[in-house]
Amino acid sequence: MRMTHVLLTAILALPVRVEAESLQVSQADHEDWIYTVPSGHVECVDDALLFRSGNTSYALNTVALQRGYDPPLALVPEAHFVDAQFAQYLVRWKREWESGKPSARTTYGPALVDATAPRSLRDAALTLCD
Repeated sequence: MRMTHVLLTAILALPVRVEAESLQVSQADHEDWIYTVPSGHVECVDDALLFRSGNTSYALNTVALQRGYDPPLALVPEAHFVDAQFAQYLVRWKREWESGKPSARTTYGPALVDATAPRSLRDAALTLCD
C-alpha cells in the first residue's frame, strides 16, 4: 500500500504539457498565403501566435518571437523578400538572422515576423486566444 501511494504521488508530480488548441489552415483558404508548404496549423499559446508545419512552430507575432520562436523564414521563398516593400532591408535582415547574429532577434526579428506572417493567419490564430 505504501509503495502504491509513493508511486501515485510521483506520477501526479510530473509536469503535464497541455496541448494548445489549433486550427488547420491552408493555401486554398488564404489569399495572402506566402509559404512553400500547402497547409499547417495556427495556435495561440498565452498570446503567442504560432504557425506549425510538421513538428516546428514559428512566430506569427512578436510575443512568440520574444518567447524564442523563430519567424517562418524557412517556409518563405526568396522571391517574397525580393518583391516585398523594403526588399533591400528584408534580404539583409534575413541574412543576418540566418547567420545567428545575437542582435538579430531584437533588431530585425519584429520586422521579419511582420514580413513573413500573413495577416489572415494571424487573425485565424487570434480566434484561438482566450
